This record gives sequence, structure tokens and C-alpha cells, in this order.
Amino acid sequence: MKTTALALVSVLFASSAFAADAIDTIEPPIPTVTGTPDAAGVDTFSWNGVYFGFNGGYAGGKFKNSLTASDLVTNESLTNTTSVSHNGFVGGVQAGYNWQFDNVVAGIEADFQGSSLKRDKIILENDGASLALKNRLDWYGTARGRVGYTVSPTAMIYATGGAAYGKVKTAYELSDGVDTEGVSWSKNKVGYTVGGGTEIGLTDEISFKTEYLYTDLGKAKMFDYSDADLGESLRGENKLQFHTIRAGINYKF
Repeated sequence: MKTTALALVSVLFASSAFAADAIDTIEPPIPTVTGTPDAAGVDTFSWNGVYFGFNGGYAGGKFKNSLTASDLVTNESLTNTTSVSHNGFVGGVQAGYNWQFDNVVAGIEADFQGSSLKRDKIILENDGASLALKNRLDWYGTARGRVGYTVSPTAMIYATGGAAYGKVKTAYELSDGVDTEGVSWSKNKVGYTVGGGTEIGLTDEISFKTEYLYTDLGKAKMFDYSDADLGESLRGENKLQFHTIRAGINYKF
């Protein structure tokens, strides 16, 4: 009996030792890693660089025309001022460069626009005769700075402002109901523009923007006639201000 018990104890110890050896020799599998970590979650979008694009929109504002007749002898004068609302479509191209500093984006941009802004108005009528005033903005452009703030890696809001220039045409036409005669003048004008907008990156190269601009091309003398024999002079001036809402696409190189 004693021998049997000793044998049983030996078997139990031998089994425990075997089990311990088995546990000690079992190691967890080592995962095999192949390839490189997935970079899909890494944002690579940047506003830095040169871009070029197209835009289109709608504009409206006021032409302000004044006619001043003066007596060269008495130095007396009489001025008639006419304000005419105008509107039309605009469209063109833009190009610029951005520098990004963390959440701040600074840049420069220039654009050139074709314009259909125009307005005709009868300013005098008498006994079948009429005097019509015609104004038109043929084209304009701007050269501006931009400062923006990124609300997300691919979206920013910005303010912009700078110089503006354009070609304005003014005409007066006199009609007796049958025949029409008129005179016209064209003038290249320089002023300023201010505004703001938003821009969203659609891909690493393409972005979509919406923009508002207020433009003032200032006052310009359209003509100034004097007749020393009659002792009279006639001067015409024009002032143009307008608002523009437009959208555009930019491609970044």
C-alpha cells in the first residue's frame, strides 16, 4: 500500500512538471506585419502655391452722371445730376499665389472681367423731343491682396481688397422722334475694391469659391467743352459704383 501511494505521488509530480514545461514552452504567436502603415488618414491638403481659374456672377449698382453748364463771363454755373441704376452679368479669369502659415492664408490675386452692365434712361422730354443718357461698363479688373483663416484643412474664409480699373462709356442721344443724333465718350477709370468670400478645396488641386466685392471706379471727367466766343462751357462727369456676387473654380499648380 505504501509503495502504491509513493508511486502515485511520483506520477502526480511528474505530470505537474510536464504540464509546467508545456506551459513554459508555449509562446503567443507573433503577428506578421507586411507593407507600410495606411496613410489614408493623413491630411496632405495645402493652400500654398500658384493657382489659375475662371469665375462668373452678377453685378449691380449706380452710374452717377453730372452735366455742368458755366457762364465764363459771370462765373455762374448750373449742374444737373442723374443717378441711374444698372445691372448685368460679369465673367472672367483670375490668377494668384497663396502662402499658408498654419491656419492663416495670405495671398495676392488679379482678375480680368467682361461685363454687360449698362443702362439707358430718358432724362428730358419736350414736344416729342427727348434726351437719352446711356452708360455702359465694357470691362474691368482688380489687383488685390487676400487674408484668410482656415476653418478646416480644406475650407477657409477670407477678406480681400485692392485696386480696380475699368472702361466706362457714356453717351447722350438727342431725338426728335424721327432722327437721332448723339455724342459718346469712353474713359479708362481707376478706383478700389473690397470684399470677402469663402473657398473650399474639392481635391488637392481644385477648389471652389464664392465671393462678394464692392467696387468704386471713382469720378472721371468725360468731356469739357469751352467756347470763348459764346462765353460758355459744358463739362460732363461720371461716377460708377457697383456690387458683385460671383462664384469660381481655381486650379492649383
